[in-house]
Amino acid sequence: MREQGFGHILGTSSNIGHFTLPVLGYYSSSKWAFEAIHESLSEEVKQFGIKVTIIEPGAYATEFGSQESLKFSGNIEAYTDLKAEFFKSLSTFEQGDPNATAQALFKVVDSENPPLRFHMGSHNLPLIKGIYAERIALWESWDEVSRSAQGN
Repeated sequence: MREQGFGHILGTSSNIGHFTLPVLGYYSSSKWAFEAIHESLSEEVKQFGIKVTIIEPGAYATEFGSQESLKFSGNIEAYTDLKAEFFKSLSTFEQGDPNATAQALFKVVDSENPPLRFHMGSHNLPLIKGIYAERIALWESWDEVSRSAQGN
């Protein structure tokens, strides 16, 4: 891609690259790391005309996240109710049709200026906007203390 002066790298992450949920800490941490690596990569390769897009799907009607698709190392009784509640909530969440994805991806690939991050699904943007609004409000409420930590 460097030699030809163009290209487009697509990396598949998840909307969980922006937040986490109980029971999914390890999965979420891998997505956060993936996002950071690809964001850095995008800065490194743009000088060569190479674009990077992180695909961030939301919930889809696949076996992903089902009890059958996961393996747990053991059960700590204190978390049994939390896990049961979590998996029940997953089963009731509206999920997208994976067959509807291709056209959206082709639009991203064919775009002159594709986004670094591309949310897939109708729930992603509202959910992430709410999460970031809460984070910004919290950071702003601690801004004076944060600034004082550097002697400012």
